[in-house]
Amino acid sequence: MAAQGLGGNFLAFCIFVQVPNVPGRLSELSTKQNVDNFCTLGIRKRYKDVEVCCARTCGQCGDPGCGSQIGGASKCCVKPIIKNGLHCVSADEDGCIISDTTAHTNVNAPGTVFNLNGWKLQTCVTHKEISGHQLSSYSDNNFFLASDKGMGFRTPDNCPHFTPHSIHPRTELREIGVKDWKLGGTHELSAACKVMHVARAGTVIAQIHGSTRDERAMLMLLYWLHDGTVEAHVKHNEPPYHTKRLDLGRYKLGELMKYEVSMEGTKLAVTVNGAHVTYTPPVTDEETFYFKAGNYNQCNSNCDENDYAEVRFYEIRTKHFNNKVRG
Repeated sequence: MAAQGLGGNFLAFCIFVQVPNVPGRLSELSTKQNVDNFCTLGIRKRYKDVEVCCARTCGQCGDPGCGSQIGGASKCCVKPIIKNGLHCVSADEDGCIISDTTAHTNVNAPGTVFNLNGWKLQTCVTHKEISGHQLSSYSDNNFFLASDKGMGFRTPDNCPHFTPHSIHPRTELREIGVKDWKLGGTHELSAACKVMHVARAGTVIAQIHGSTRDERAMLMLLYWLHDGTVEAHVKHNEPPYHTKRLDLGRYKLGELMKYEVSMEGTKLAVTVNGAHVTYTPPVTDEETFYFKAGNYNQCNSNCDENDYAEVRFYEIRTKHFNNKVRG
């Protein structure tokens, strides 16, 4: 949304993620597609009251020996597909569930409560990224609407897939509602969340990340450590740009935590439940940045294959004031 500010003209872009439902909202966000529109390239198979879509490369769906077919059990075997909990969201997708909940409202989808059009989800269940209108009906075992109406992000240590250049699994939102931005304006991310469980290496619940592989591109990671300590991890200003830790207090599992991360010009500010730190991080002139929020588990199967991290979000909001530093 463009706006005009006091004391001069500038562009402001706001993305509000918390959108509690009102009567009629559920039907607006639900998908009305017919089940015939899914699994157009795959193989269908019904098991009890659930229909699934196997990959065409499997040759068969759910028959004996399905795990040894091209695609493996997650694409070719009915029970693993159901266990993964992935609902088909596009015509050419496979390894997913095609059922009445696909054609109508998926009541477990966070998108029935939160407007996620300005984000994409990076999930460790598959290599796929889910974005825009697809998130209005998407859920799986790791991305779900919790019993308290929080947006649940669960990331097992042994989750099988990573994003490029990472060795840790994530269930995490990446902002796409605005173009990646250079420093010089004002950019804000604020959220309310609870960390419900954490593996021994902790998890990251917010990021300002750059578009290159330069060490300075990891401008800020908001860490929840295993003992409940919350730290903003930034980079020292001298090469080789080792990590510098800024303490933001200690919290209990299940405690509501409100944080705000902002860049005004080249100045970083992070606030968590009133604790506040500022810093001027090193950056390159060509770098562009974006916000992330969710559950970037810093463990993997080398930690404990039976452990996990879980975070619930109750509000996420971003604001962008291009070429304007507010005084």
